[in-house]
Amino acid sequence: MLTETNCKESQSVSDSKGHTETGANSDRKRSGRPKATTEPEDKFLCDTQLTGQQLQAQLNSGGSKQVSALLRCQNKTKSLSWAMKHHHWTTEVWKKVLRTDQSKFEIFGSSRRIFVCR
Repeated sequence: MLTETNCKESQSVSDSKGHTETGANSDRKRSGRPKATTEPEDKFLCDTQLTGQQLQAQLNSGGSKQVSALLRCQNKTKSLSWAMKHHHWTTEVWKKVLRTDQSKFEIFGSSRRIFVCR
């Protein structure tokens, strides 16, 4: 049988041992790192064969244009007037100010919104 299948004897022995232990020829469940995504999240992935390093390289390659938020004239006016009221503040006072910005991002045009606070 080994000459017909062109397999090594050790492979044949391990295959038959696995079959007698499990009753099937399928792979056994292996321990290892658990999946980071769920089944519903997996269906939104485009190319599942890419590694983490490859994805990071693509994101850092500068292939996409940087987008900045558009401000309406009313918001620009409010921001300027606020800055004019506080132009006399010292560095010590400014250190006590906490500035936050909240942005909404939609993934793949779905209703799964992610809020990012900076």
